[in-house]
Amino acid sequence: MDIDECSEALTIACGDHAKCENLYGGYNCSCKEGYQPSTGKLQFKPNDGTSCQENLLISTEIPTAKCELNHDCVAEHINRILDKIRKIKEPLAVLQKINQNTVGQISPVDVISYVEALSVSGPLFTTRNISATETYPNLTLNELVNTVNNLVQKDKNAAWEAIPADNRRRTLTKLMHAAEETAALVSQSFKKPAEVEVNASDLGTVAVVFLQYSSIGSLLSSSQNFSSKENVEHGETVGSSVIAVAVSSTLPLLYPVEKVTFTLKHAQTAGKKDVKCAFWNYSDDTMEGNWSTEGCEQTHFNSTHTSCTCNHLTHFAILMSSNNSEVLFCSITAGLLHYFLLAAFAWMCIEGIHLYLIVVGVIYNKGFLHKNFYVFGYVSPAVVVGISAILGYKYYGRAEV
Repeated sequence: MDIDECSEALTIACGDHAKCENLYGGYNCSCKEGYQPSTGKLQFKPNDGTSCQENLLISTEIPTAKCELNHDCVAEHINRILDKIRKIKEPLAVLQKINQNTVGQISPVDVISYVEALSVSGPLFTTRNISATETYPNLTLNELVNTVNNLVQKDKNAAWEAIPADNRRRTLTKLMHAAEETAALVSQSFKKPAEVEVNASDLGTVAVVFLQYSSIGSLLSSSQNFSSKENVEHGETVGSSVIAVAVSSTLPLLYPVEKVTFTLKHAQTAGKKDVKCAFWNYSDDTMEGNWSTEGCEQTHFNSTHTSCTCNHLTHFAILMSSNNSEVLFCSITAGLLHYFLLAAFAWMCIEGIHLYLIVVGVIYNKGFLHKNFYVFGYVSPAVVVGISAILGYKYYGRAEV
């Protein structure tokens, strides 16, 4: 005959916010609705170290932003999200919450706010805050990757493009920086590290992080993201995935990098385009950044891949632009098209005047008028094109004005 232990007073051993489930020959404990077990076990025994905690993933619902992209609204929404996030003590639960709220369509204000939340939560992922279980770092990294993917998927491009250029650049920089720093912190908790030979002693734990962004090249290709006017005028764009390489150590030591060699596949066939190796040069304090080629050089190139060598670690990509001969040819062609189009309109006007004078005009001096017709039909378009070329020569032959 089975005894219903759950009907006895002894079942209070399950603890606060727990309920008892009677079984044949014993009983199990489980958490009530709205609470979660501290050890992750859905069913547990009394005094095994499991307690029922408030499920903050349910109680910290974050409202969607319902305002425009002005400073006060953005700041208010960021503070609201950070207040909710700070109530979550478990680092993995923070990522789960951000991941949950960035699935599907979100507003530009939400994009800025959740990137800020991800950046602020990065320091939580220190070794002492991460569970000692072997699978925990893997779960955390997977959640980080899914969260970052949510924010940079192509269906978010419209939200990113709605953000003003300067703010968009800072937010993208902050996202890449946060992903790199968080991945490096979590990687130090792996229980089965790889072993490599290095010329140093007492290294401690060193984590090497590799990240790849397949879809943010277009967001980093706007003219404001280049370090020189020459790059902008040549219409340079990001022509590959953006990759990041970082080294993190548990010891406060500096590991200088002599060179980093990498090969990137082109997003499209290079053809006759000029190709450069570049890195995202940004400040940790202001998160202002732009593309720069300093310290990077091309070692190999074909129509589909480019190999580069750089003397530092950061975010790398391939920049593509039309070569000088193509730019010159396109500019001349555009100028000629402009001239002939204006000349066609000028001669159509002359034809109308000519017909009027023949039919209606009383005095018609053919010699005098014909000379002026030629001047108006051929010289005036040339003057207009010349002035346009002087004032805006860089716009001839470009898709964007």
